Amino acid sequence: MADFRCSNYLRFVSAKVFKFSSQRRNAFLLATIFSNSGNFGIPLAMFAYGNRAMQYAMPIMVIHTLFMSFVGIYIAASGSGKGGIKDALASVLRQPMNYAIIPGILCNQLTWEIPSNLMKWVNMISKTAIPIIMLTLGMQLYEVIGKKINWSEIAFASVVKLLVAPLIAWVLCGLFPISPLLKSIVIIMTAMPSAANTTIYAIQYGSDPQYVSACTFATTILSFLSLTLLLNILI
Repeated sequence: MADFRCSNYLRFVSAKVFKFSSQRRNAFLLATIFSNSGNFGIPLAMFAYGNRAMQYAMPIMVIHTLFMSFVGIYIAASGSGKGGIKDALASVLRQPMNYAIIPGILCNQLTWEIPSNLMKWVNMISKTAIPIIMLTLGMQLYEVIGKKINWSEIAFASVVKLLVAPLIAWVLCGLFPISPLLKSIVIIMTAMPSAANTTIYAIQYGSDPQYVSACTFATTILSFLSLTLLLNILI
């Protein structure tokens, strides 16, 4: 995922050039690094390329999720201004979600079957995740209304997330001998709007949640135009 790391570096440099405060810089990184590759990216990839897209879209989504659960929490915690690097790392270690990854991998690799009653409970809990995230995002957007928001900064973040990031992915994918399908899926997943989970992280750690939620909202709305254009170019 060299394109992912390179785009993250360029976004960090852009934040420095625009002289964001430490908190705003980290909020900018939250809004532009992490993509909504699960709820949005996988269905769109399947719409464009059918079931064969899953062989690449699903692993990329898993990598994005792992990256967000570790690096995203670190960025949010370090941008709160309430502690240093040690406190940010401690916030990552305190997240129960990160410890659920290892048992999940073991169950998959060792083909362990989870008891049906327990699996029903897990499925019921999992179905509440998206509604809760959307409700939280809506409540946060209500807080944004009527407040002084620098919409030029929101527009800049939207351009970086929806246009610059997929362009970088396209250039870097062209440097490696990968299949056309994988190249297209990487570009599509990179071009997704900001992940809604970043709003939860920003709220929890006080890392400029108004800015992050406004960026999530703006990139989601604008992505209907940018992704339509992108799919017409790729397909």
